[in-house]
Amino acid sequence: EGVNHRTGRNGAPIALDNALACFEAEVTGTADAGTHTLFIGEMVDAAVLAEGEPMTYAYYHLVKRGTTPRTAPSYHRD
Repeated sequence: EGVNHRTGRNGAPIALDNALACFEAEVTGTADAGTHTLFIGEMVDAAVLAEGEPMTYAYYHLVKRGTTPRTAPSYHRD
């Protein structure tokens, strides 16, 4: 409620604000990755929603000053 969206081909909501593109997939399989489940899918739809520069992971860290908590498995001391 209150989120600008459209309904995708699979019936899931697709958020439209602050997004440049969207991808939809149908799950065709799964794989146990230990601490996570990897979902394998077949692309069924994709769309460009707006023009612009995507916020990459590098941009997030350099410009937005995103940090990784010390307790995270991906934490690296600089």
